[in-house]
Amino acid sequence: MVSEIINRIKRSQVIKNMMTLSLGTIISQIIPIILSPVLARIYSPDDFGLWGIFSSTALICSIFMTGRYELAILRPKDDNDALNLVRLSLLITAVILCVLSVGYIICKGIGLFQSIGITFFLSLILYLLFNSTTQILSYFANRDERYRKIAEGSISRSAVQGLTRLGFGLIGITRMGLIYGTILGVLSNVAILSTPFKRLKEIFRKAKWSDIKQQAYIYRRFPIYEMPSSGLNSLSTNLPLILLAFYFPESEIGFFSMAVSLMFLPISFITSAQSQVYYKRTCVIQNPSEIGSLTAKIFTLNFLFGAIALTIFELFAGNLFSIFLGSRWAVAGNYAACFAPWILMVVSFSPISTIFLLRDKQQLAFIFNLSLLIARMFAVLGGGILFHSMQWSMILYGIVGFIIWIVEGLFILKLSNASFPRKQTFFFITIITIYITIWIVKIYSILS
Repeated sequence: MVSEIINRIKRSQVIKNMMTLSLGTIISQIIPIILSPVLARIYSPDDFGLWGIFSSTALICSIFMTGRYELAILRPKDDNDALNLVRLSLLITAVILCVLSVGYIICKGIGLFQSIGITFFLSLILYLLFNSTTQILSYFANRDERYRKIAEGSISRSAVQGLTRLGFGLIGITRMGLIYGTILGVLSNVAILSTPFKRLKEIFRKAKWSDIKQQAYIYRRFPIYEMPSSGLNSLSTNLPLILLAFYFPESEIGFFSMAVSLMFLPISFITSAQSQVYYKRTCVIQNPSEIGSLTAKIFTLNFLFGAIALTIFELFAGNLFSIFLGSRWAVAGNYAACFAPWILMVVSFSPISTIFLLRDKQQLAFIFNLSLLIARMFAVLGGGILFHSMQWSMILYGIVGFIIWIVEGLFILKLSNASFPRKQTFFFITIITIYITIWIVKIYSILS
């Protein structure tokens, strides 16, 4: 069964393209992974807690920066229409940054948000500018199938971020060093994606405002449905970290932030690479059965990889974090083990979730993300108010994420016309049953 599945995957050219792009993004993680034990000894859990709050705030704001029009750049057949979507996305970003800046000045003037310093706010503005530009240029490069350039940008971002974080830490800038390093890393990504300059110049050619407005209207579903849906998804991931700060000390938030960062360090870039190639390919494919076959191959590859890797991780999570980061970070490893089932579902279904965009089912994605946000808020509040336990917050956080992603995943497979032989379906069910059993045993050992 396993060999048959692997052979079918090997014969797919699209999978090979994904693996090529994923290889570049995996390489981009070598420096941060090597530096993580050093950074964990230079920066305190409190420093990582501040970084976690900054990161969560920035990720939530990033969803609204472009109106999500960058996701539509792949859709038009005419290149001029795509260029107008790039211009529209950049324009929306500039307007929102101006609104945020004016709003901050007004709020400070009337005595609101006094705890948010000017350094923190300016860092946030710079990050939002560079990150939004990266998202736009990345989808533009994806349209041109410049996957090598995308991979180079990821490598540059990770390398610059890791090395500058190390540099700031060594010279004593520890409170904001993690944040400054992140900003410089994303700036380097912008620089890489800006080449070739000939393509970049086309973006800034004189364009008709009427043409830009026309594209804004054609793809109006993206800001109307996809933007709030993505916002809810980002909120459901990052708002719990902010809410946890009301019930637990900053050091606990730091442990949670480190757990999420290390779990998503390799996963986010791999799934992002797959998602870009999958979305590009499905925008071209017309045959529903071909889309279903491609979806099934990607799901199978990710599910098998995730189940094996995360089972090993669950068994030794605390020890791995202690060895890798130092003994004081063992708690972060246990937190990561608590929400590992959710991570498995993200690995399996996230790369193919762009089927909602292809089928214009953004409303359905909105419902799932809203459900996830509400469920996670109850999970965090339940752990903080009822159990007064960070561990229980993490367990509940993982359970609700796992359940909702399974339901969403079934809808994804249905929308994409993916199907599996009965033996293969039974094989998947057996694996997930074994995986959850091992997770329950691990959670019992953590709580006892």
